[in-house]
Amino acid sequence: MFEDVGLRHPEWVQMGVGMAYCLACQTQGTIRTEAPNWQSWLLFFLRSLAEQVRRLNRKIEREKLVLATLPELSLQIIEFAREHGRVTMGDAIRLTGGSRNT
Repeated sequence: MFEDVGLRHPEWVQMGVGMAYCLACQTQGTIRTEAPNWQSWLLFFLRSLAEQVRRLNRKIEREKLVLATLPELSLQIIEFAREHGRVTMGDAIRLTGGSRNT
């Protein structure tokens, strides 16, 4: 969203927070009327959500590229860490059957 106009991460986060606050105030001002205006807040929220999805997809693609280059033992250790949260040296040796020096 904001990266398209050349803003770095901290800048668009600050800008996003300011915009969210401003749009929330606008929406809040119309909530108790007969025609509350949710459109600006919802558009901001949905665009922010879409940007988050794009960033996560890029992150997943980068991870896939990195994982594709790793040896099988490394992949086994990474999978174990995902399932258990941490891996000790003993866990890695038992899991892979590999040498401590591998």
